Amino acid sequence: MQTCSVAAWLFFHGGHAGDASGITVDLAQFNLTEDDVLHFCFRLDEASAAQRAGKEVCRLKGGRQQTKVAKIYWGIRPDLHFRVDMALEAFAQACPDTEIVEPWAVDWDDPEEIWKNTLLVNPLPGIVFSCFDLAAEKLLDVAKTALPADECYRLSTTGWDNLVPHCLQERKMLTTVDQLVFHPH
Repeated sequence: MQTCSVAAWLFFHGGHAGDASGITVDLAQFNLTEDDVLHFCFRLDEASAAQRAGKEVCRLKGGRQQTKVAKIYWGIRPDLHFRVDMALEAFAQACPDTEIVEPWAVDWDDPEEIWKNTLLVNPLPGIVFSCFDLAAEKLLDVAKTALPADECYRLSTTGWDNLVPHCLQERKMLTTVDQLVFHPH
């Protein structure tokens, strides 16, 4: 009687919607090739999340004739700029009667001094679409030190990753995307 052993390897990979990198682990270190591995890649539906965030911002802040909208991008991750751009696009589609004016954009990794100068020199936006929650929190913290209290009070932002629930509770961050669904809705 002859016995045979079959080794099965499963590789689970989580990636972003725009990430087409496939397997990012060096399989050779385990003496494996891609033919030895069944690869499952789970991608987050970030495009739909961005669209829902934009529609929610319209519901919360829409109905105005003109809205000043600024952007915070993640400078070191330009592949995630779509989070901001798609949410803003969805906001514009959901609130078609609103004229959108974009006074400025900054990158997450810009020094705080640039953020302060941007807030002081440019028109204050009503909404700042942000690439993730920590950028939204940074903006709110910088605004507290750079702006008068009444202007800081009028500033709202969006986020991503559900990292700073206190900003949601204080209604300073209008939306966030909970990618891990720890706190749905």
